[in-house]
Amino acid sequence: MSKVFISGAIKNQPDFNRAAFYRAEMMLTKQGHAVMNPVKLHPEDPSLFDPSEYIHVCLAMIDICDMVYFLDGWEKSVGSRQEFQYAMEKHKQFDFEV
Repeated sequence: MSKVFISGAIKNQPDFNRAAFYRAEMMLTKQGHAVMNPVKLHPEDPSLFDPSEYIHVCLAMIDICDMVYFLDGWEKSVGSRQEFQYAMEKHKQFDFEV
């Protein structure tokens, strides 16, 4: 069983893109992975935390995961691009939604 972090656009997305994150979580869980879903930790009021603060939580989750699963459109997200770079530096495995 692998530990998997889901990365994708959250900011400026309707309902923080929760549906896409939860679909990915369900699919990855059915494949036998333990999943870390960052939208579960995202505050209902996004003005409470700046994205530069929230990224620290996401990077910590990547640290304990084996793989990062990138949702479609991740490359348009500043945060996901940071997560990609960080995961590369940490030699994590990758998978991409198709």
